Amino acid sequence: MSDAERVWLISYDVADPRRLQQIHRLLTDHALAMQYSVFVGAFRQKRLDHVVRGIQQVIDPREDDVRAYPIVGRGQVDVIGRSVKGITLGGLGLLDLLKSEYGTNVFE
Repeated sequence: MSDAERVWLISYDVADPRRLQQIHRLLTDHALAMQYSVFVGAFRQKRLDHVVRGIQQVIDPREDDVRAYPIVGRGQVDVIGRSVKGITLGGLGLLDLLKSEYGTNVFE
């Protein structure tokens, strides 16, 4: 498998307020919040595995649902209402924004 950086959309539905807050904090450290429970980030496989392990340590799989979707290509998104910093998924602009927010090496 290639170790190329890929863009991922991560969303969650967590039942317990304490776990919800922990997941939100964890993802805020690694990705950009698009909505309260929806994040987007660019990760190499090792970094994605690290984030997934952190999520697994917090959630209760009987009650909570966390999903990670790879965004392929430009990842066209239709937005109804306000968007976060005018972002749409995919393209070089998103990677540049993520790197400016989190630093060049954060995705490795």
